[in-house]
Amino acid sequence: MGLIKIGRVIRPHGVKGGMKVSSSFKYKKEAFKKDNTLIINNRTYKLLSYTFAGGNQLDIAYLSGINTIDDVIGIRQQSIYINKHDLHIDEILDEELVCMDVYYNNELIGTVEDINTGINPLIIVNIDGKKVYIPRHDEFISNIDLDNNRIDLKDKYKELL
Repeated sequence: MGLIKIGRVIRPHGVKGGMKVSSSFKYKKEAFKKDNTLIINNRTYKLLSYTFAGGNQLDIAYLSGINTIDDVIGIRQQSIYINKHDLHIDEILDEELVCMDVYYNNELIGTVEDINTGINPLIIVNIDGKKVYIPRHDEFISNIDLDNNRIDLKDKYKELL
């Protein structure tokens, strides 16, 4: 099952199980649809409602089985995941690249530690203990192979070192 991180529980909202959620996920409106199954701490929850706040404000969610402020406190600061299959999106998502092995000329050079998402996403790769920021662009990446957990870089990446 390919789980994709789509947000984070920040804090309770009210006393009846509401929670403030932070999410910059590219397909947020698809992920946070009513009745979608979300995963927090390896437990599944059905999304009952989700209010998109907009701007820099936090969204508000209600999940089945989360009925009190104490329930939310128990999962505060935890990541929210969804099964990629439930999203019905065919493209490779930035979030899927984390922990992938990075190769240059068929030699393992590092591992993806994180992704800076946004208009121009950057893959943060640990190469010999040094963080290298590589644009997620065809100019630098020749191949992304999810099945083999592998990203292959082009010669252009050497300009970033």
